[in-house]
Amino acid sequence: MLEGLENAHQVWNSLEEILLSITKENEIHISESLHALKKGLLILEEYIKCFMVLSEKLAVMKKPLDDLT
Repeated sequence: MLEGLENAHQVWNSLEEILLSITKENEIHISESLHALKKGLLILEEYIKCFMVLSEKLAVMKKPLDDLT
């Protein structure tokens, strides 16, 4: 992964690429979970809590809900 890199600049660039891909994967996963969320048998309080947790995770990633629509 970081083998063969010769200086700190290359290491940081490599780490940035890795972390950005992980972040993008997380964003997609959270967004899909949010879109798949259904109340079903959940009580309303649990449903709202799940929605809030997912939307807060996106907000922390600087991807609030209005950016995804």
